[in-house]
Amino acid sequence: MEISPYLNIYSQRKYPSFGDKYPARDIMCIMSGSEVIGKRSDTFDRTVAGVLQKHISSTVEERGKDYLHAQQYLYEKYPDLRKLAVKFRNMLNSVSYNHFSITTEDEKLICSNFENQIGSKFFDIN
Repeated sequence: MEISPYLNIYSQRKYPSFGDKYPARDIMCIMSGSEVIGKRSDTFDRTVAGVLQKHISSTVEERGKDYLHAQQYLYEKYPDLRKLAVKFRNMLNSVSYNHFSITTEDEKLICSNFENQIGSKFFDIN
C-alpha cells in the first residue's frame, strides 16, 4: 500500500482557526484597536460585518460600536489571538504611537512581516 505524501492528517499550525476566510491584518486591526490601518483596507468593513454576521451601520457612532462589538467578540471567542494582537500593536507602535501617521509603505511592511511571522495571511473566524 502506498501512502500519499500530500496527505496530512494533523494540523501543523500553532494558532487556532487559520484558513482562508478573513485577512489576518483586518482581524489584528480589530483586535488591537488599530482601526486606522484597517480602514485603509477595502476588506475591513466586510471583515467586521462577517465577524458580527450583520451589516455594518452607516453612521459614524454606530460604526464605532460595531468595531467595538467585533473586538469584544473576538477577545471572548479567540483568547489565544490576544497575544498576536498585542504583538501586532507593538509592531505598529514601533513605527509611531500615532497610527494615523503611519505611511502606507510602512503599513504594508508591518503587515507582511507579521503575516510571515504567523505563517498565514488569513484567519478563519466563526
